[in-house]
Amino acid sequence: MTVDVRVRAFATLRDPLGRPEVELAVSKGAAVSDALAALEAEYPGLSGKLLDDGEIPSTVTVLRNGRRVPGTDPETVELADGDELVLAPPVTGG
Repeated sequence: MTVDVRVRAFATLRDPLGRPEVELAVSKGAAVSDALAALEAEYPGLSGKLLDDGEIPSTVTVLRNGRRVPGTDPETVELADGDELVLAPPVTGG
């Protein structure tokens, strides 16, 4: 059984997808880390950009349904059918 997740990407993370958003099917019980690994495998331009030794690098912000996913343990955030993941470079201001 799978769950469907909508993935929206911004800025430089959008280019490898070729469009602003994609649908991703992951196994029931999958975590955010599993979805990120699947995206890296499916879109070579994302390879090594979303996960670094199982953690989300500081160069990427990942939101699940509008809430930031902890970079050090994305494997603890389980996905459900209809979830939305947002991938973006970190926002800085001044």
